[in-house]
Amino acid sequence: MRSLLEFITVVLPVGYALLIWLYALLVVNREKRVVRLSALFFNVLLAAHIFYTVLLALYKHYFPVTTPGELLSLSALFMAVLYWLLEKRLKVVTTGMFIFITIFFLQFLSAFLIDLSAPLDEVLQEPMFLFHVSSVVVAYSALFICTLFSIIYLILYYSLKKARFGLVYQISFSLEELSRFSYLAGVIGFVMLSVTIVTGIIWRKEAFPDLAHFDPQVVVSYLIWTIYGIFIYGKYRRSWSAKKLSYLSVGGAGAILSSLIIVNYILQSFHRFG
Repeated sequence: MRSLLEFITVVLPVGYALLIWLYALLVVNREKRVVRLSALFFNVLLAAHIFYTVLLALYKHYFPVTTPGELLSLSALFMAVLYWLLEKRLKVVTTGMFIFITIFFLQFLSAFLIDLSAPLDEVLQEPMFLFHVSSVVVAYSALFICTLFSIIYLILYYSLKKARFGLVYQISFSLEELSRFSYLAGVIGFVMLSVTIVTGIIWRKEAFPDLAHFDPQVVVSYLIWTIYGIFIYGKYRRSWSAKKLSYLSVGGAGAILSSLIIVNYILQSFHRFG
């Protein structure tokens, strides 16, 4: 089993690199055979990544979310699954190249950092903890997709406004498509972040009843949850423009990035153990 895991660890980044090429080809050539080949390869690679994750869980006897290498691979997988669902829902394929570039780098780093022999702290094997971490990985993966499409939206918006018909315009996805992608990803991320917060509260009370609730990472999580809650509210209750929502999404991503840097390198936080 270990040899198979090591083999797939190497194969996955290569597969995602090929997928980037296929989706880049799809941008300029939308012939049916290219569309079918891209979809088939994506489905096969996604199935291989899921198989790899299951195999890794069986090998280690726990859900693989407790080391940097495992988290990077799981983030790449969840991002691929979320994009697969969005692609099927919205019938838009021209944006996949940007997602797969990110997924490739996540899986590439995971291949270097994954440690099949790493020991595991007993507290990290608790089901509630594993569910909590899994939900936050899904949430941040979805919010990253939301932000990525918001950034592309803003680039295309200002390119069209200034009549700069460059590469982004030539690959011919519309502002409406980008806005829909961004919003749906934002909704998924907000829901999963809500699950993360609830499971975190429950798990902390059970495992560490004396630990202070307002840990720096918890405070930042509430801030991020609020930002994306406003994002959803602004879309449906206030009918805010897609441009304003895109800026809000980028601001939320900035809060996520800042929290990761501050919590892991500046402040003392309980969440540094993971």
